[in-house]
Amino acid sequence: MPEQKRPLSDVVVTSESENLPKEVNREYWEHLIAWETAPLTTHFLQLTEAGVELPDPGLLDDRQVPMKLLEVIDAMARLRVFITQTNHLSDRELYAELWGQVLRVETPDVPMDVYSAWHVDLLGGGGEPETRLYFMYYADEDERRDWLAEFPDYDMPVHEDPPYDRDRHLPQAYDDEEVFPRYGGFITP
Repeated sequence: MPEQKRPLSDVVVTSESENLPKEVNREYWEHLIAWETAPLTTHFLQLTEAGVELPDPGLLDDRQVPMKLLEVIDAMARLRVFITQTNHLSDRELYAELWGQVLRVETPDVPMDVYSAWHVDLLGGGGEPETRLYFMYYADEDERRDWLAEFPDYDMPVHEDPPYDRDRHLPQAYDDEEVFPRYGGFITP
């Protein structure tokens, strides 16, 4: 993939960054500049370069799809790429979404360490179809009520339990207790 020049983002420095130790603040800015100036790649390309075969979903039979999906999700986690809100999709639908869309989005080609993570929310697009699926399968009653208070004309779908139970089994960015010990329910690096 040819190297592309990208403009640096407008970054607002908050007073919080002034309270960080000088070394941490320097590392943060070095990481930010590396992220903003790196050439672009895709997770699809990164996976294939790591030796993961990504066949067209139409070439896989129903027995192959779950195994391939697990392989891809595991390989994504090794790249520090984590997905969420997948319980509304079958294994075939999820693999097709990853293969055709998610893994093909351009991203800066920077090394990821155990403190880094790329999060992909399958309903994070913010469009009406994603919003509707979120409220149908994932939102709790408080979220649904708050949304309707702000948008009283919204045609709220009836809540349904998602047809699949995958999300709670997916790799998480901070599963490593040695790197990210848990304190009082919060994960602290």
